[in-house]
Order: sequence, then C-alpha cells, then structure tokens
Amino acid sequence: MLCSVLRDVERSDLRACCCIDARFQSNLHEYIHARSTKHRREVSNSLQSVLDGVTIVDATKPECATWLEVAQQADAALVIAPESDGVLRSLVQKLREHGVLVLASDDEFLKVTSDKLLTAQAFAVHGVRHPPTMTLEAFLDSERRIADFGIESRAAGWLLKRRDGAGCEGMRCVSSIDQLKDAWIDRTACDWIVQPWIEGPAASVAVCCGPFERVILPPCSQRILRTSSVSYNGGTAPYWPVSEKRLNEFVESVFAALPGQPLGWIGIDWLYDWESDQCVVIEVNPRITTSVVGLCYLFETSLIENCVRIALGLPNRLVPNPNRVEWSAEGELHGGKAE
Repeated sequence: MLCSVLRDVERSDLRACCCIDARFQSNLHEYIHARSTKHRREVSNSLQSVLDGVTIVDATKPECATWLEVAQQADAALVIAPESDGVLRSLVQKLREHGVLVLASDDEFLKVTSDKLLTAQAFAVHGVRHPPTMTLEAFLDSERRIADFGIESRAAGWLLKRRDGAGCEGMRCVSSIDQLKDAWIDRTACDWIVQPWIEGPAASVAVCCGPFERVILPPCSQRILRTSSVSYNGGTAPYWPVSEKRLNEFVESVFAALPGQPLGWIGIDWLYDWESDQCVVIEVNPRITTSVVGLCYLFETSLIENCVRIALGLPNRLVPNPNRVEWSAEGELHGGKAE
C-alpha cells in the first residue's frame, strides 16, 4: 500500500517525507530495487530520493518522538495505520496535539468507524442495511440469539471478527453455534463480534472527503476466500454491480448515518445482496485502503495529490481514464496501464 502511494506521488508536485514501521523496511527496499531495475537510471534517481527521505521507527512505539519530528517537517500528514488496538486514532490525536495538520477524520468519526460494534449501532439507528451485529459474549448469552438477528437460520454460517480489526485480521467463519462456543475459549468474548454470513459479490468504494466535496472513486471488486478463516485475495476496478446513481445514494446514506466529520480517504466495504436486491455496508475504514493499489491507475493525474487537495478544500484535478486493473493480495498489478 505504501509503495503504491509513493509511486503515485512520483507523478505529482508533492514531495513525500515518510516515516515507516521498521517491519516494512525490507518491503520498501524491495520495491525500490524492482522499480530501479525495470526503469533503469531515470526512475532509479527519482526513487532513491524517496528512499533518502524515509525514516525507520521502532514498531513497538507508535507514538514515539520520531513520528512527531518527521510529521512536523511536513505541510500535512497522511496516516496509514490499522484501527486495531486504537493505533490509528491515538497516532492521529498525538500529531494533532502537537500542531500537525493531519488529513484524517475528526475523533468522533474515527472512534465509531474504528469499532465495528459502534458502527453497526449507528447504521441500525439510521436504517442503513448492515449485517446484524452482536458481541460474541452477548450472542452466546442470548437464548433467542437467532431471533435477535431477525432470521430463522443461516446455512451460510457465522462470521467472527475483532471489534477493532483491520482487513481480515483474525477473522473466522463457522457453521454452528457450537463452533462459536469453541472460539470463545481462545478469545475475550466482549472484544469480538458475530455477524451472519451474507452471500453476494463483495466490493469496496473509496471516497476522498473534504470540507466542500466528497469525490466517490470507481468501485472495486474484492476476492474474498472463505474457508474456516477469511482472507482477502485482491480485486479489480472498476466494478459496477449496481448503477452509479444507486451507488452514490448508498454512499451518501452511509455517511449520513455516521457521526463526526470524515476527511481524507475513506474506504467502504460493501456487498450486493442478491436476495434483497440491496447494497449492504459491511464496514467503514477511516484511512487509505488496499484498493489504492489499483485505483491510482484509473486516473491520468495523481490520485494521492488530488485526495490531498480535496482534504485541504481545494478543487480536484482528477482526470479519469478508461483503464481496467486487477491486483493480487500482495499488490501485483495486471491489465490497463498497470506494470
């Protein structure tokens, strides 16, 4: 994801100053080497300047002084971090406390979207279609657990997720209540949620949010592999299971249900439910998402630069192209202009 962002910034007037988790240092070096080998000296010099601006930090100290020092050198900061354990929210708060202009949503929006149970409750209040959601603890304590979900049975199974999980982290799919009980043994039940598995094509849509406009980017498919665990296996873009008008209305209903002010890149995971002929929101990610890998190739101008412009309240200069792109879970691209 970071490599895709850096690659897109290369074709803009922005200068990236990166501070990255030490665990991803080798990934960045591999990216620089691969790009330099493929494009020889011209790109090598450009990417070397990016590498020279990278600071490696201790992954066990997400709020260390180095993060702050690097961020304070920039005009604005984009934070790419997981919601898990409050890392994204706390890092954004820390930077803002020290006067850094962070292009991220306000704390109220981050609090709700970083907690899948709070997100589900917000959607329930506003009537936005979303899988019924309970904590594992409440689900197993309920004698009427199936009725609580408003369904008689779910042959497709049950999905077990972390309340604050990112991506498919730790996600499991089970077919029976007994399997959920077994899962409880290894987990803190109040920190995990249960949802019924809903069949339908999985998708995502990213939205660049600013104080004056929201730009909805082309939707993407998601290849989700489901066994006893659940994993993401890449996607394609653009992907239109519903009309553009219908998707736009759906996206606006999602934002209307959530408190606070969204800003910057917001990723919405959703699916199309064949049975009900409705869009179902799965979760909202208040940060740059994996789809950036492919979406950058659907525009002639830099997507990241324009996302920054939108967040700053400036008019966007996005110029779409007719490309179609496919990518793997590792970010390897195929089709269109993708290399």
